Amino acid sequence: MKPAIPFVSLQYPEPQAHCLTLAAQRVIHSGIYLRGNETQNLEQEWADFTGRHYCVGVANGLDALTLVLLAWKTLYHWNDGDQVIVSAHTFYASHLAILRARLTPVPCDTDINNYLLDPHLIPQLITPLTRAILPVHLYGLTADMDTIMQIADERSLLVLCDAAQCHTRPQSPLTYGHAAAFSFYPTKNLAALGDAGAVTTDDPELARTVRLIANYGGDYTGNYPLMGFNSRLDELQAALLRTKMAWLQQETARRRQIARRYIERITNPHVQLPSIAAVGSSTWHIFPLLTPHRDELRAYLAHEGIQTAIHYPIPPHRQPTLRKIEPQNLIQTLKIAREQLSLPIFAQLKDSQVDYIIGQINNFTPTLNTNH
Repeated sequence: MKPAIPFVSLQYPEPQAHCLTLAAQRVIHSGIYLRGNETQNLEQEWADFTGRHYCVGVANGLDALTLVLLAWKTLYHWNDGDQVIVSAHTFYASHLAILRARLTPVPCDTDINNYLLDPHLIPQLITPLTRAILPVHLYGLTADMDTIMQIADERSLLVLCDAAQCHTRPQSPLTYGHAAAFSFYPTKNLAALGDAGAVTTDDPELARTVRLIANYGGDYTGNYPLMGFNSRLDELQAALLRTKMAWLQQETARRRQIARRYIERITNPHVQLPSIAAVGSSTWHIFPLLTPHRDELRAYLAHEGIQTAIHYPIPPHRQPTLRKIEPQNLIQTLKIAREQLSLPIFAQLKDSQVDYIIGQINNFTPTLNTNH
């Protein structure tokens, strides 16, 4: 009988489930569900983990991105329609946050070798209306922040990192730009049991403004100086995240073991794998490969009991809300959209399951012609 291997598992082993139950009980017994010690402690602990001075817990990753842009728009008097250069290959939320802030996304094409924004293409996209750069730390790998920050500093631009898929200690002081937005969606490496997010920064005025906008635009004295909305991290999710932070490093190490096993043992010439050099630097939220036979390979693996996913088959600039923006020269982004396939890489995968996946991929022989 063929094994059934899910793309991701949200079931927790009993020791972890017990710890999460205790965390939930702690909140229930406290009688405090918003603006309590759990959230304050998580904010401090996540700021420390990511090497920043300030962290503001918010409702989700999309809000985290949006709040930073709205705060900068307020602080620096940006106009509606001002431009933000953003990774072209990413989840739609990276672009949607820019639209929500009434700014204009300017997609930048991808480095085919790492799926990340190609920083060498940024200068040609900068105009008098450019205000910020929004690189995405995709699949667990951080963008080339040294180059991006140098460009930003030379042009007096701000840098907001979409770090929804990259929960890691910083590789350098530049890793998370001037601000970073995190998602703790249930499938993330550090995952809540619902929606949750955070903003980190070293700028106290940005942190203060983000917190104001996330609380209807005001403080807790009845004063509302800004237009805002409700985006607060609740005590229950904060307590669960604090508990799970204790497992993050160990689970990241396991993901790296699986990634290395894939890269070293998948030998099928019809697939392009990530670089072995990425094993130690990526947190491997996603394990991507490229193949012009993507749909056939996916169907074959499904038949063999292996669930996979695609990230992302329709690029953001091709979504209905962004079709009026049809940038040129997004060649690599479109190639990835056609060919990308994600393999299971969650920490609870057994070596035997990983080896089964490897064996099935190595056994795959395409039958369909491709004309890409």
